[in-house]
Amino acid sequence: MPSTLEVQPETAARINELAVEQGLSVDAYLRWLIGEPREEVAQTETFDQRPLSSEEIREFFDELTAHPSENASSYKGTYSREDIYFDHD
Repeated sequence: MPSTLEVQPETAARINELAVEQGLSVDAYLRWLIGEPREEVAQTETFDQRPLSSEEIREFFDELTAHPSENASSYKGTYSREDIYFDHD
């Protein structure tokens, strides 16, 4: 059952920022701070990681396109009509 603690808004905001940086919910972050092993916290964690910022998305795609040969599909040919419609009569 959730309970409420009274803290200053600035403190709550900072705790939330630190939790997001760790990829954890505030509850999981606080459990980790008081000594619960991160592996156990991670197993019970249901918090979705924060969305990526525009800058992080840009960095991801820059890295992805920096080495196109590593990220390219291994298929280099074309598909025949027979390949495409193999399951049609």
